[in-house]
Amino acid sequence: MSDSSFQRFRKLQQASILLLLVVLCLFASFQSPTFFRWSNLVDNLLTNASAIGVIAVGMTFVMIAGGFDLSVASITAVCSVVLVLVMDALSAHGAAVAITGALSATALTGMLLGAINGALIAYVGVNPFVVTLSTMLVFRGLALILTGGGQAMQVGDLALRARFNWIYDARVPLFGPDYQVSMPIVIFIVVFAAGVYLLKFTRFGHYTYAIGGNEEATRLSGVNTALLKAASYVLVGLTCAVAAAIFVAMTQTAQAESHQGKELDVIASVIVGGTPLGGGSGGLSATLTGVLLLRVIDNLLTQFSVGAEYRQVVTGLIILIVVAVDVLAKRRSARRRGGKAGKIVKVLAALVVIAVCAVVAVVHLGPKERTYQIAFLMTLDHPYWQNMRLGAQDEAKKLGAEITILNAKEDPVLQIQQIQEVIAKRVDAVCLVPMKTEPLVRGVQLLNRAGLPVIIVNREIGEGCDYVCYTGTDSYLGAVVSAQILAKAIGGKGEIVEFHQHLGTGPEIARSKALRDVLKDYPGITIVERIPHKGERDVVKTEMQTLLDKYPNLAGIYAHGDDFAIAASQVCSKAGRNDIKSVGMGGSEEAVNAVREGVITGTSYQQPEEEGRSAVRLAIQYLKGEKLEKSYPVLCPPITKENASQYKGQF
Repeated sequence: MSDSSFQRFRKLQQASILLLLVVLCLFASFQSPTFFRWSNLVDNLLTNASAIGVIAVGMTFVMIAGGFDLSVASITAVCSVVLVLVMDALSAHGAAVAITGALSATALTGMLLGAINGALIAYVGVNPFVVTLSTMLVFRGLALILTGGGQAMQVGDLALRARFNWIYDARVPLFGPDYQVSMPIVIFIVVFAAGVYLLKFTRFGHYTYAIGGNEEATRLSGVNTALLKAASYVLVGLTCAVAAAIFVAMTQTAQAESHQGKELDVIASVIVGGTPLGGGSGGLSATLTGVLLLRVIDNLLTQFSVGAEYRQVVTGLIILIVVAVDVLAKRRSARRRGGKAGKIVKVLAALVVIAVCAVVAVVHLGPKERTYQIAFLMTLDHPYWQNMRLGAQDEAKKLGAEITILNAKEDPVLQIQQIQEVIAKRVDAVCLVPMKTEPLVRGVQLLNRAGLPVIIVNREIGEGCDYVCYTGTDSYLGAVVSAQILAKAIGGKGEIVEFHQHLGTGPEIARSKALRDVLKDYPGITIVERIPHKGERDVVKTEMQTLLDKYPNLAGIYAHGDDFAIAASQVCSKAGRNDIKSVGMGGSEEAVNAVREGVITGTSYQQPEEEGRSAVRLAIQYLKGEKLEKSYPVLCPPITKENASQYKGQF
């Protein structure tokens, strides 16, 4: 395949992705009456794609130059935190100074972090994958340090916070009040236009293509390739800063642990658009197509109540096929010069057919008859939540309702985007497990404005929004039960450690408060250390070994979860410290057995399946016009060795 043939192949590849996007949109218009509504296409799909699209603009420059950046999500997190901290610090000087200063500091932060990546890659010569994988961890750790361990950060001045939210809330009317474009879309258009100009009409853009095509030849022609490569990483850092402003305005908070996984969304969008991993070709119009394609697939599957697991399968297949076609084309080019592109066209056509068929097949798994449509927005990162999902699905089936379950993965930004999706889908009611207490106030406010009833499940929501009722285990009272078991087991005195979960979530706040409230009656007990377990047993085991060496007189362990109480107790047992008492929370089958066998001292028995059932049941009752109370707690009794035989475990 000649160079000109290969370029034709590139254009055919990009055209096939655009064709796939058009076919999917046409299919969606026939299958879902809400897909082509302005509220879905613009207010939901394009608005939610804007921030990822902004970062993808910068990533396109990096990848065309033959680079790669896994740290963009971490850079975005650091920029978000810096934005909130600087704005809060400058709030006394007025909104103009605070917002301008904060945005400037955020831009400089993004560019500085990008420059660190660029310097290590371009001047030191370290592989981009290794550098950005390392800085991904370093920058995420920096965000955790700035937030004091991962706590949600907010600007204290409510008026200033409201002024800054203009970045997300503002609308530009196009065809009257019913057809407006959100400010994130406007920001993306500006960034995209600037990127097109930079890539197509400047030396920097031309040299970017040259570096990706043949860096050595470009260097020998007198171009400072190291400087230009480093500049591409500075550029992507700047786009991360712009995206951070959109995310902060969306959630009204900044969190160190947000945006995890978004680096893969960005890279996938650029690759699917047609920019190869090796660089040398590609473009921003192709990246835009990739961003929209992945968002349309995600939106289409939401419209048809398809689970998150199928979304990953479809997206992964499309990425795999695009990359495979690219590799095969390069191999063909390396073997011979000349030839026709007919076979490649057939492959690209097959790509379109396979992807469309995959989406169609998945879509048709959903029911077609119109019934009550309930959206259940939660996380699925633990067996506890899996059991809640099973309870909700079973209750919905029993009551003849259609249920859409979306996994927010403990990310409040993602959950707010999912809220916009279910609003566009026009479901009848929403059951919501808030990923964070304060950020999701904004999400519930969006549901309030859309007139959708909300059932809050398991976790508390902050003030400033309306909901029908709350149902779930009372995290505070359940934690009080576990804390009392521990306090009595160690005789009301001694040193204890606390393994807590994600900072800033409702359960983390409630369970930490419950421990301190109980210890007011036990002045002889001291909390000597608080350790985040991050949902990983191995982390708990490693930390527990260190704690045993550090605190030889340790008497007890208070863990925000059964898994972690068991993991810590196993380390204690192996070290011959069976005298250390431990309690968990949850009531899993493993935990009940551990209590029965004396591995852990006790736990509080939560009932996730009943929580899921209760939420769906209450939503249907409300839709049928029944009057509901404000709270429907699910009981959480104590489990100790004396009564463990009465329980089987919920998950």
